[in-house]
Amino acid sequence: MKKTRITLIVFAAIIIAVQLFHINYSDLSWGVNASAYIGISSMVLVIIAMVASNKHDSKHQAKP
Repeated sequence: MKKTRITLIVFAAIIIAVQLFHINYSDLSWGVNASAYIGISSMVLVIIAMVASNKHDSKHQAKP
């Protein structure tokens, strides 16, 4: 299961990189870049969730 979570973290990081290329840097308003901002924030939340899940599993597997 840890392999799957790490794969999701890598996939989310790739999506963040792609979204950074879609941002219109000459106009950083919400109206122009809303989809890129939502995509970046959702992938950051996915990464946080997967890291927290890995830590939670590591703690519970270490207990006898």
